[in-house]
This record gives sequence, structure tokens and C-alpha cells, in this order.
Amino acid sequence: MLVLKNLLSYSLIFISLSLSAQKNIELSGGMLQNNFRDPFGEDALRKETSYTSEWGYSIRFSIDEVQVDWLKMRFTLGYNYLGGSFKSSDGSQGGSFSIDANFNKSLLTLAVYPAHLDIEGLLIDIGVEIGRLLWEDFRGITIASSRGQAIITENVEELYDEFNSKAYFGLNLRFAYDIKITENWALSPQYNLYYGLSQEFYVPPETSRSYQHFFAIGLQRALK
Repeated sequence: MLVLKNLLSYSLIFISLSLSAQKNIELSGGMLQNNFRDPFGEDALRKETSYTSEWGYSIRFSIDEVQVDWLKMRFTLGYNYLGGSFKSSDGSQGGSFSIDANFNKSLLTLAVYPAHLDIEGLLIDIGVEIGRLLWEDFRGITIASSRGQAIITENVEELYDEFNSKAYFGLNLRFAYDIKITENWALSPQYNLYYGLSQEFYVPPETSRSYQHFFAIGLQRALK
């Protein structure tokens, strides 16, 4: 029910923006690579985590040059499908805990770009992005041990009711170059970098953050 409310809210926002858009609407799609980092570092004596990146895809609808007060802004509504896996262990002299898991998920995202640069045709947009989890699937095992002896082994999907965070926030940097086809239509090869600032998982390692590479082609229509 909450997801439907979010979809409705975002849809109403875009209907409103479409009425006031000054220049372009764009439909884009392409490959999305999901990666991870640990901005808080790890205690080398106790904790070790390794990540595996995977490719997914994203479909996005954008409205360009929307006049908001004195700013001309870009808004993008997107659907992301992505995944990944990791192995993490945390231990001490008394015992240890390890998790080996993989996951897939889909997100609804909204990006707002208040800063725009045009450097001899190279378009650079700088903004923020929020995301909402729509669906998730996760598998794996956890092992808790004491003095080197395994004492409890459990499936991740049975141990945890929630795996991925429900909401996300980060920075977004977009590079694009518009290629005119006709007076009103253009192709736009582009690259987006998302740098996540919010918690990625509810399970260990809770300090993980995501960064994503998005390579896409957009089809633009100029509005009159």
C-alpha cells in the first residue's frame, strides 16, 4: 500500500512538472552497475568484508529546464533493477559471525538536478537522488562460531525479515551529449554516477554504501 502511495505521489509530481516544462522530455534506458564501499573503514583485527558487483538495468523519464523560481532544474523519475553479493565476517577471541549472501532488488527513484553546466556541448548536471525499495529477493547463509567451532548455521532468508534498506539517498552526477535527429528530436548518450550516502543494508555489514554507474541512451522530444 505504501509503495502505491509513493508511485501516485511521484506521478502527480511529474504531471505537474510536465505542464510547466520549458524544453525537453526524455526517455532513457541502459545498463546499471551496482558497487559497494565502506566509508567508515573496517577493524582489520576483527572484521573483513568483500563485495561482488553485478549488472542490472534502469529505465528513466526526465523533464528538462523546469523553471523553479530563478532556477532551471532537471527532474528524473526512474526504475532500477540491480543486485550484488558479499561475504562479511566479524570475530574476536571468544567467537565470530559470518554472512555470505546475494540479493536482487528494484527501486523507484527520483533525482533533482539544480546545477547545470554546458561545456561546448557536453552537458553536466549535478543533483541529489532519493530511492524507495519496491521489491527484494535475498539468499545466503550465516555461521556463528565459538573458538573456531561452528555452532549455528542459518539461512539468511529465514533469519532476517528485512535485508535491504527501504529508503535511499545520495548524490548524482550526469554527463550527456545531445545529437540532433530532427528539429524536435535528439539522441542523448549519457553516463550517470550515483554516490550513495545512506545505509544500504539492515544486516551486517550495516556500514555499506552503494555507488552505481549508469550507461544509457536517451530519446528526447523538444516541447514547444
